[in-house]
Amino acid sequence: MSELQQNRGRGFQTLKTKKRELRGLLGAIHLGVFLILLASFFIQFSAAKSRIRGMALITAQHRFEKDLEYRLWAASHGGFYVPVTEETQANPYLDQVEERDIETPSGKKLTLMNPAYMSRQVYEITAKKGIISNHITSLNPIRPENKADEWETAALNSFRDSVEEVYSLISLNDKTYFRFMKPLFVEEACLKCHAQQGYSSGQIRGGISLLMPYDSFQKIESRTILTLLPWHIALLVLIVGLVQFFEMKIVRALVVSENSLSSTLEKEKELNIALIKAEESDKLKSAFLANMSHEIRTPLNAIMGFSDLLEDVSIQQDEKKTYLKLIQDNGDNLLNIINDILDISLIEAGQFVTDKSLFDIKHLLESIHLEYSKHLEIKDIRDIKLQLDVTPTQSIVQSDQQRIRQIISNLIENAIKYTGNCVISFGYSWENEASIRIFVRDTGQGIPPEQLTNIFKVFRRLEKGPSDPRRGAGLGLSLVKNLSEALGGEVSVESELGHGTKFTVILPVDS
Repeated sequence: MSELQQNRGRGFQTLKTKKRELRGLLGAIHLGVFLILLASFFIQFSAAKSRIRGMALITAQHRFEKDLEYRLWAASHGGFYVPVTEETQANPYLDQVEERDIETPSGKKLTLMNPAYMSRQVYEITAKKGIISNHITSLNPIRPENKADEWETAALNSFRDSVEEVYSLISLNDKTYFRFMKPLFVEEACLKCHAQQGYSSGQIRGGISLLMPYDSFQKIESRTILTLLPWHIALLVLIVGLVQFFEMKIVRALVVSENSLSSTLEKEKELNIALIKAEESDKLKSAFLANMSHEIRTPLNAIMGFSDLLEDVSIQQDEKKTYLKLIQDNGDNLLNIINDILDISLIEAGQFVTDKSLFDIKHLLESIHLEYSKHLEIKDIRDIKLQLDVTPTQSIVQSDQQRIRQIISNLIENAIKYTGNCVISFGYSWENEASIRIFVRDTGQGIPPEQLTNIFKVFRRLEKGPSDPRRGAGLGLSLVKNLSEALGGEVSVESELGHGTKFTVILPVDS
């Protein structure tokens, strides 16, 4: 076997190994992403359920404290007298109390109402409304109807072990209820009615048992699912799409290498170059996924966090407007990242379509100038000035207006992000009768010469390291280059450290 055939065989074997490794790696990435997002969903949903149950607990605690205050007020006055009616008869459990029943000089009959009697009548009113069901209970009740059930008996026994309160979710008649109980302690004022039972001040003589419908809180849980699920699904689809995108690029590189091996030994060099590019793409994919996980997760976490805060009924209207503005800003940021990825994917796949029409490029640049001037004003960025430099009288051209706006906007946004305390100017001039020259120039810090060759590559960012606060997805300048070439033009850059940077785009147009 000749050396050529041996080298070719080794090359094909290497490609097969790379394909197997690629399939294994992609399978592991898909599975890992799915499991991470699934875990994220359940963790966030469990945390939300805990918060919602906490809301129910606070509601029950508030109800208990309010009832306790009314009871303490009534007990501190030794009870109070009310007219005898058909619904309010003399309390048979107060026979031992002197002056249980009295009569006014006008002959109106009154009877003494103690805290327990008062609470029972109030609880009967709320029970009829179906809002909440309360009642007083005890292991040693004066009134037989107040005898504790099995759940309440267990709660009362736990109070003897210094448990402060007991609560749980129960199912009753195919509905979910939040059940809550807290102990009642004997006060001095309580002994008027309960001394005969042998109680002394400070002892636990029973508790208030509360049964609250949980359906309103379940609706909040349902809304939480409707909020969490779409974002997790969208993130899953996005990441899987990105992985497929990189798979396509790597496979394409491997196929090119296979075809190269089938010809001559000299093309083995091309195979090595293609493999290096494939490995570089793989490294870029890993770096990109790590970066994109931050870029996507940051606005997504903000959206989720402020959405949860909006459910808090105690938040003022001004705070809600602030949270809604933050949700909108982060949503726009997330949408811009996704749109940039989709545009690059369309261009890479050869499916990019231009939409050319006649338009006034001077008016377009004026519109962009107004938009970003407002942006700098809203963001309170005072150290950057934006200038429009337009002199040509002829301004009607035929090209893709939306894509030209996208090119200029990306260049301006890049200048704003990577400069400070500078002037950004932009405009256009006629290169010749069939093409125009668009420029975006800043007086910022400039770009290091070693980075100029890489700034138009996809997923490359101008930053000093992972601690550099100027975060970005590394898509803007790559998209500018791809859009310029898709419109039949080209883009170039000139930069000098300490003196600024100038981007120039030359595009063919019909005047």
